[in-house]
Amino acid sequence: MTHLRFLSIFSFAVIMNSITVYASEFGTPEEARAMLERAVAALQKDKSAALEAFNKKDGGYRDRDLYVFCAGPDGIFSAHPRGAGKWNMRAFVDLSGKPVGEEVYEVARKNHFSEVAYLVVRGEEPGPRKKTSLITKVDDQVCGVGYFNPGEPTPTTDSAVSGYEGIFIYGYDPVAYFTMDKAVKGSPDFIYEYLGGQWHFVSDEHRRMFVAEPVKYIPQHGGYCSSAATGGNVTAANPRAWRIIDGKLYLFASNRVRKDYVPDVALDADWQQKLMELVSQ
Repeated sequence: MTHLRFLSIFSFAVIMNSITVYASEFGTPEEARAMLERAVAALQKDKSAALEAFNKKDGGYRDRDLYVFCAGPDGIFSAHPRGAGKWNMRAFVDLSGKPVGEEVYEVARKNHFSEVAYLVVRGEEPGPRKKTSLITKVDDQVCGVGYFNPGEPTPTTDSAVSGYEGIFIYGYDPVAYFTMDKAVKGSPDFIYEYLGGQWHFVSDEHRRMFVAEPVKYIPQHGGYCSSAATGGNVTAANPRAWRIIDGKLYLFASNRVRKDYVPDVALDADWQQKLMELVSQ
């Protein structure tokens, strides 16, 4: 299996072998359940006051990575640390392409806690983590508290190309960005083993196009966030946040940074050189 340290690709001065994460930084499943139980009681007592408390930083419903989120029938978050009144929970799709928001609404039931698992990036870590949210329904509100799964290994940058469990760019078809002008999940029926992992495609035609010209389709900076790479950081990218600039594919951590991104000519040249060395091995 071919592996390169992503940081060495950009000739960064400091090589990060791993990120030490202490257990105290994470809320436990038991703490998540206790927080959601308190939230349910608060909603049943006074819904407006409860939602106001959930949205306050010091409202008593935030602890490390634990927080209460709620959304109404229209999907718009009524409580969320960053997305209240703006984001639509029904539209939430995780990094693997799983329609998490729709599943949340499907399993939400009154007087019952359901579990929904998904992949999400934690802060500026170089890869995704598994997260589980406990979900319930109170009146017209679908609410939950999520926790990062105990024992989940810290994401590292031991591969030149971003991937998860041996599948590069989370199974999205790198050719589809160019031919279909959108991010599309590939199929396990059309796989190409290359650079030590799997690339997935929507069709055999896309697979053949990639095999013929892999350098053309492999995303810049290995599919990690190009905006973060410009600043010397390694951050996981969301395959649905992308741009094609001068015939090159760039992935980003979010659409917000995608819009403001300006390619770094020197960084791109360094990546292209290292990519050529990688594919020639």
